[in-house]
Amino acid sequence: MSELFVPAHASASELVEAVERHQVELSIRWTAVQDGVVVDTPGYVRTINPGVMVAFANNVHRVRLEPDQVGDVARESTAHFREHGVPALWWVSPLSRPQDHGRDLEAHGWRLDEPIPWMAARIDRLRWPGTPPGFRIVRATDEALHAGFLQAMTAGFSMNEPERHAMNTLAAAVGYAPDAPWVRWVAFLDDRPVASSGLMVGGGVAGVYNVATAPDARRRGIGAALTATAIAEGRGRGYQVAVLGASKMGYGVYRRMGFAEVCRHCVYLLPAGSGKAAAEGTTS
Repeated sequence: MSELFVPAHASASELVEAVERHQVELSIRWTAVQDGVVVDTPGYVRTINPGVMVAFANNVHRVRLEPDQVGDVARESTAHFREHGVPALWWVSPLSRPQDHGRDLEAHGWRLDEPIPWMAARIDRLRWPGTPPGFRIVRATDEALHAGFLQAMTAGFSMNEPERHAMNTLAAAVGYAPDAPWVRWVAFLDDRPVASSGLMVGGGVAGVYNVATAPDARRRGIGAALTATAIAEGRGRGYQVAVLGASKMGYGVYRRMGFAEVCRHCVYLLPAGSGKAAAEGTTS
């Protein structure tokens, strides 16, 4: 079954729905291709990637619960994440029910993290920056170029070893085919990888990810150029709307390109833990 593209004229509420659908589809897809654990119920979606020790690989999404159900789902989900010893994220979108999950989650060791602004843009109305002089943008079509992509992301985001492992594991599962659902680019400056970007498609929209620039290469326009490279790939696949979760550093860049904030997602973080005591929230 082919994907139904979100139209360029989508309303604000349709864009909010598309952002959540995009996140859920990606979470399920990446977990499935890595032989993880997917629990998809009418009330929530839970994904666990055993052995992937980063929170963004283990999630609770699309929560549609009655207020008196949140505590039970929080307790059960916490126990499953603890069983596998992985950190996790619990996402509260504008469509989540109920909106206030804090007390139930905090009772089981979750803590509120910074909200994430999600932005969207009509691809046909974007301002397209060129590649700044001295930089060369290359698609990661093999393991060697993926290593360059990862080197640039590490420099830009100060990624740790578990995060690099998560990226390598996903890359191995997704591969490098021309129509792969995760596409990566690396920008070279004097043959040194200094910036990165990625495209992940799903939910009817083209999602921009992995935009990072090494500190000594910033403020020269390469981040915007790599963002545009990812969006151009999405446009070539027929997508009319691009979305992204914006960092504080990138927010102004995306606004200047033509993105606008459509919603914010509250995020709760469960640190990694294991064992019966952690699952029950007890201490010795």
